[in-house]
Amino acid sequence: MLKIRAAIRTVSDWISERPYLSLCIGLAMLFAFAGECSKSDYYARTSEERAYLKLLRERYGGEGRKVDAAAAAASIGQACAFIAAAEGAKSGWDTPDVRDLLLATAAAESDLRARFQDSGGDAIGLFQIEYGTFRDLWRRAIKYKYPRLYRAMRKHYGDAESGEIKFEDLQKNDVVGAIFARVKYFESGQKTPSRSDVDAQARYYKNIYNTDSGAGDAEIFKRKKRALFSEK
Repeated sequence: MLKIRAAIRTVSDWISERPYLSLCIGLAMLFAFAGECSKSDYYARTSEERAYLKLLRERYGGEGRKVDAAAAAASIGQACAFIAAAEGAKSGWDTPDVRDLLLATAAAESDLRARFQDSGGDAIGLFQIEYGTFRDLWRRAIKYKYPRLYRAMRKHYGDAESGEIKFEDLQKNDVVGAIFARVKYFESGQKTPSRSDVDAQARYYKNIYNTDSGAGDAEIFKRKKRALFSEK
């Protein structure tokens, strides 16, 4: 007991002598804890969600649905124009650089083959958007930050009875998938790199879309973009 009291006193003295450093350490620990909680929420699945994702894997796994570059570009153009109409033409949602980036992203993520992820993950569609990302974008970002887009999506792409967008819609409708991919990039608050700067695009893709935990990398993005545009 005396040893515990002595240890507590030592820690207390150290904190009192270094208040600023102690505050920084405390905040770092708090943010780390919050990050872990957020990560847990991202990957948390109810039994109903797990059953639903299993069904989608069985339904859309494997080779999937091949989309040619022209059809993918058309879906992307439709998606960007749809967002711009809902949120305002001057909002920066729809530019040639944005459309180019999204097409290259689809090539990097799925080789333009809409399907459920082959590995142990739960990404779906042409843009291989994970279920956790879909859930966060739809329930938080789009619903509360972009309410005009939210209402427009429910009206034009939502379920006939409930108006809800389902995860499966990202597989069945490439326009819906492209809308979610665009919102994911837009949420970063960073300017879209020029379509002529492939290196900057690749870094942007890796940092924002694929992230550190993703299997893709900047070199894969660059290689697949060059292959895609050489075929066009």
